[in-house]
Amino acid sequence: MTKTILEGLMGLFSQNRRWLLFFGTGTSYALDKRLGMPMLTDQLKKELGDTSYWSQIQLDLDAGQTLEQAR
Repeated sequence: MTKTILEGLMGLFSQNRRWLLFFGTGTSYALDKRLGMPMLTDQLKKELGDTSYWSQIQLDLDAGQTLEQAR
């Protein structure tokens, strides 16, 4: 799948046009399942896990919310 995506993008950009392309946060996850919001959540847990700010976020994550929904 990654090869297909990359080939499609290369074909798109090789056209004689001006392009403005935005990649959303889900793009990295689509290319590699080790990336994206789940990986960011894991990294933030490692970096901020002992802070009082993170403890509220962790409660929200434990309650089934996503990182974007956690407060």
